[in-house]
Amino acid sequence: MPVPEQTPEGAVAFLEWWIAVLNYAELTGETDVLRQNSEADCDFCNGRVGNIDRIYSSGGRFERDSNTTSSDLLPSPVDLNGYVAIDFTGYTPQSRVVTASGVVESTTSSEGPLSFVAGLRWVNGKWSLRGIGDA
Repeated sequence: MPVPEQTPEGAVAFLEWWIAVLNYAELTGETDVLRQNSEADCDFCNGRVGNIDRIYSSGGRFERDSNTTSSDLLPSPVDLNGYVAIDFTGYTPQSRVVTASGVVESTTSSEGPLSFVAGLRWVNGKWSLRGIGDA
């Protein structure tokens, strides 16, 4: 995890790291670090973690051609409550969900560039993801 700084640059570093951890979780099924660095009421986070847990708990897996990436990250200033919004461009690779028996359950086409906004909050000396949505 990047050294936390309560600055817009620190928030950007955290978001880039969080996306890398999401990539790792999708390829391994290990979601604990995502949970520990996401707000409990983050719908985006809970949806992604829940989907990963569901697939891996049934013996399935994700396969994909490359990693999800982000670019052009533009943070707002940190407000008095420790919140930052980051506008960014995202790219998602083509991916497949494969069942335990090796059957391709679903396929998602690659997408991007797409515009997103991420909300982060500084709490207890570190950044936490509050959500990601369409910009």
